[in-house]
Amino acid sequence: MDPTDSTKFTPALTLQFLTAFDAIPGTGFQLLELNYLLRHDSLVDSKLGLADATIVTWLDDLRKALVRLAPDHSAAAVTDVVIQRIAAMLPPIWR
Repeated sequence: MDPTDSTKFTPALTLQFLTAFDAIPGTGFQLLELNYLLRHDSLVDSKLGLADATIVTWLDDLRKALVRLAPDHSAAAVTDVVIQRIAAMLPPIWR
């Protein structure tokens, strides 16, 4: 929706927006967090998401760990390595 086109705004849409906006405090999220979650967009200052360099480093480490597994390892062994690497990246509260 074009925010500069006032002909598309109706009282019903305005009420729907305000109802959704009023629900934000009950979610436990900050506005920047919701922006990141809903739009996959993050302000540099928001501290949300990971820097590209961090992602590249993590993926490189994961690739190296998977290469170290010989081709004869089971899918379960590969899955365990991936799960361990992902768990290591999560904040302590999620582990």
